[in-house]
Amino acid sequence: MIIWCMEHERRIKTMSKVSGIRLHNMEIYNWGTFDDKIWTFNPNGAMSLLIGDSGSGKSTIVDALSTLLVAPSKVQYNKAADASAKERSVRSYVRGYYGRKQTVEGKGEPVALRTEKSYSVILATFKDMVEEKIISLAIFFWFTERGSNVSRIYAVSDKELSIAEDFSNFKDDIRYLKNRLRKSGAKINDSFIRYAEEYRKLMGGVTAQAIDLFQQTISMKKVDALNEFVRESMLEKEDVNTQIEELLKHYRDLDSAYEAVKKAKEQIQSLEPIHENGKEYTDKVEQKIKLDVARDSLGVWFAIKKRDIISAHVKDVEHQIKKLDHDILLQEKKQNDIDHEIQHIIASINKNGGDELRRLEEEIQRYNIEFAVRKSVLDKYNKNARKLGLKLCSSRENYDENSDKLPKLEQNFIENRKSIQDELTAVEITINEGNKKSAELTMELESLKERSSNIPAKLIHLRDQMCRDLEIKEYDIPFAGELLEVDPTQISWEGALERLVHGFAISLLVQNNHYSKVSEWVNKKHLGTKIVYFRVTDKIDFNSNRECDVHCAANKLIVKKDTYFTKWISAEINKRFRHICCDNIADFRKEDKAITKNGQFKSGRRHEKDDRHKISDRMRYVLGFSNKKKIEVLTEELKTVRQNVDKFMDKRRNILSQQDDINEMLSISRIMREYDNYEKIDSKSIQKLIFKSIQRMNEIKESSSILDTLKKQKERKQYELIDAKNKSDKLKIEKGKRSQKYDNLQMEWEENEEKIMQETENDKNIYSFLEDNFMQYMDQIQQMLAYNDKNEKGYLNYLTKKADSLQSRMSVLKANIEKMMARFKNAYPSETLEFTDKIDSIEDYNAMLYKLSYDNLPKYQNDFKNELQGKIIRHISLFSAVLYKYRSNIISRIEEINQSLKEIDYNVGRYIILNCEDSSSQDIAMFKSQLRACTEGIMNLDNELLENKFMQIKEIIERFKGRQDTVEADKRWTTKVTDVRNWFIFSATERYRDNDEEYEHYSDSDGKSGGQKEKLAYTILAASLAYNYKLNKKTKNGSTFRLVVIDEAFLKSSDKSAQFGLKLFEQMKFQLMVVTPLLKISTITPFVSHVGFVSHSDITHKSEIMNMSIEQYEKNRKLEEDKRLGKLDALN
Repeated sequence: MIIWCMEHERRIKTMSKVSGIRLHNMEIYNWGTFDDKIWTFNPNGAMSLLIGDSGSGKSTIVDALSTLLVAPSKVQYNKAADASAKERSVRSYVRGYYGRKQTVEGKGEPVALRTEKSYSVILATFKDMVEEKIISLAIFFWFTERGSNVSRIYAVSDKELSIAEDFSNFKDDIRYLKNRLRKSGAKINDSFIRYAEEYRKLMGGVTAQAIDLFQQTISMKKVDALNEFVRESMLEKEDVNTQIEELLKHYRDLDSAYEAVKKAKEQIQSLEPIHENGKEYTDKVEQKIKLDVARDSLGVWFAIKKRDIISAHVKDVEHQIKKLDHDILLQEKKQNDIDHEIQHIIASINKNGGDELRRLEEEIQRYNIEFAVRKSVLDKYNKNARKLGLKLCSSRENYDENSDKLPKLEQNFIENRKSIQDELTAVEITINEGNKKSAELTMELESLKERSSNIPAKLIHLRDQMCRDLEIKEYDIPFAGELLEVDPTQISWEGALERLVHGFAISLLVQNNHYSKVSEWVNKKHLGTKIVYFRVTDKIDFNSNRECDVHCAANKLIVKKDTYFTKWISAEINKRFRHICCDNIADFRKEDKAITKNGQFKSGRRHEKDDRHKISDRMRYVLGFSNKKKIEVLTEELKTVRQNVDKFMDKRRNILSQQDDINEMLSISRIMREYDNYEKIDSKSIQKLIFKSIQRMNEIKESSSILDTLKKQKERKQYELIDAKNKSDKLKIEKGKRSQKYDNLQMEWEENEEKIMQETENDKNIYSFLEDNFMQYMDQIQQMLAYNDKNEKGYLNYLTKKADSLQSRMSVLKANIEKMMARFKNAYPSETLEFTDKIDSIEDYNAMLYKLSYDNLPKYQNDFKNELQGKIIRHISLFSAVLYKYRSNIISRIEEINQSLKEIDYNVGRYIILNCEDSSSQDIAMFKSQLRACTEGIMNLDNELLENKFMQIKEIIERFKGRQDTVEADKRWTTKVTDVRNWFIFSATERYRDNDEEYEHYSDSDGKSGGQKEKLAYTILAASLAYNYKLNKKTKNGSTFRLVVIDEAFLKSSDKSAQFGLKLFEQMKFQLMVVTPLLKISTITPFVSHVGFVSHSDITHKSEIMNMSIEQYEKNRKLEEDKRLGKLDALN
């Protein structure tokens, strides 16, 4: 105690000799919980102690001092307590907030000591007793109207101000107050900037950087790491948010320009196939038109070609007819001569019994004619009887038996035809169902190949339409089934789980930020189907986190990881599908919620099993991250369906063949019924009559030899007559043919001329094409060039086939083009509002392609280039320059601190310096590399390289913005890489003064003791303050700012470290203001002369401060201690 008093007296005696600008007096009025009167703290330039319980109001006084000295944009209230930026503010201090209460709406609102009608003042007086200099600083706060921001008046004076004399009795007239202050010599400002310039000038030119360090020092507590201490306590964190916001602003313009280029390229990419197919379609149309004209003109062209050919044929046939007429006359004369000879011979025969023979011959001739007719009818009858399986007709009995069987046979055919027709109908129904199934499978497979999802195509198309209309990405509104999959180890349960989860799996999951748009869209649209969707928020049902039985269905499902919906859907299936998977029906009956492998499941009393589809039908499966297995199964199923269709098509052909056969039999049976008289087919009776007549004629011939000679003569002449007649008939037939040919040629000539008369200009224009093309056709069929009907018909067929082929290709092209048009319209509805998706609109699409290719895309690329090179690169370069300027500032700052450190004896004969090296962080190294890459080689880049450069920039900017699934990680990354303090690793080296050799190295990884770290930190801090406060290097004298405030100082330091720091600050001639709870008092009091004791009432919610000397404080403390000990003795 004696030693302490002697030391304290020594400090008191030297106080009047200490130079520098020091805090002598501080006043506050209506500031925080210091309410309704003027409260003062009077350290009088000495080292002081501000003590009190936690929450008493110590930091409120410190924050008043910070508000007087630190810019509003940089001031950090109650920083020593790690308070939130929103916890305290100028408004909270002016109003005197002391707690919160709950409103009717259930929200919390602050409770204040004062209304907005009150005003507040904070004031501090600094003095340099050596230079006899006074600087008074004050800020006056008030509200202009209810709910407004706090207004301020800043005052600086070289005379001592006080709240009672200078900021009272101004009749609530702010203008009057300002004028009064000016008249007193004070300089008045409405902005902090001018006020700060003036007070810093009066305080020996103290820099803004020194004031920033002053604020940083306030919150310095225990030193755990050298790096953190240097970064947080010695170096100011530069605000780069403005530059980042500027970058993001210009990036939005650049991104819009890039999106315009990207969209134009995508549109061109979509339009080019339309244009190319359209060009081919137009060419085919022109070819088809030419072929149609050629086919229409072919008759006229051939008529012209055949005119001379027909004329020559006519002349040739006329000559042939004349020659035939001559030959016919000669043959007719010969016939007359022979006929006269035969008449003479007949007369001789009649005289020798020839009349009976003639009668018999005529009778035999009649019988032969009748026999031939009946024989022909009999042959047809027997042919049909053979087909029907009846007996051949050789007698009356056969005929009668067949006639009896025909009605029953016909009835059988009718019944068989009906049976075959029924079978055909059943087969055709099966074929139609197979074709329908094949079409469904084909459509589903085409849809599945375009995506990875197993969800039905109809629902996928509905979701696609919703995404296009609302401009939402598909992964923002997935189907639940796209995020679920059956565990591969539980594949035997796949079918049952698919049934159980099906309804939930085809439900859409909607992010909360898209919910309003989606619900409005669903409400307005007629969907044509059922849709279920869930609103997904961050809130998860507590009950859903209950542990699920190891055999429950939810545990057999896998949820896709790392998505926005992962946690929600995991909780949801845990809540919904707690069914126990039972291998037997006995276990199934026991459980409240259960499921079997056959797809029966229960929930309480309700049981369900839906066997409308096979449990193994993968067409119905909707779960899975990939649809590869479903595609394989459906492909195999499609193959099977098509094979079945082919099999039934073969069966149909067989049935049709049977149907044709039965129809033929039925037709034959009806023909057979027309043979209603046996005499029509009785040839045997006629054959007998012929035989009798021949016998009688032979008897007459055998009775006369003269008659036989005459008959022989007659026969010879008759042969000659027949021969002559045959020749004449042949000539006449030939003439008839020639005449017919002549008539045909005449008709052909007339028709040909009629065709030629119908010739048009269109016909004439196509002749050159026909000439060349017809020759090509003749070469193709390897025939000699000839203009005849056969070649005309063949050539017409050739042209028709070519036209049909063109028409077929045109149909395919038209379908493809219109399909591409429809897709384009769906993708870009606003740009194609007046377009149709029909081939007639091809020119609209071509015009759009031309405009995009030659107008829009070059313009967008130019805009993109200008945005990239002219704005964003410039701002990135500026941003990079700012960061590297901060880097240089840090290096300079460390060098400056080292200059001051060399003046301090860290240990006897040794001093400390700081080292800064580049950080080994991969994130920072990569960021610096990316930053350089963004600005290197930017000139004279082509469009593709410009886009590559954009992607480099995008990689950085997107992380600044925060990517969708990594917002927090990107925020941490941005904070890390743009805080230039993190670019360095700091360490310290202790060196000998006499030879500058290293004694010891200090870094975070060295494992130094807490005391060593604290000693090092206090040394570095003192050196930094000395440099920034511009203390004279040797004497530490001069009219400079000396105040250092440490809130909750030395609370976590060892006594030895605290004493070292206090002695060091004293040696450096700083005015230290220590703010601390009632702990560490014994360590600190030997170094201070003045005490401010702060207390707070829990009843009035107001704070008070009491000033006392250190002697008075120690005396009071001893009395309190004696009282406490006396009470303890009395108790004992």
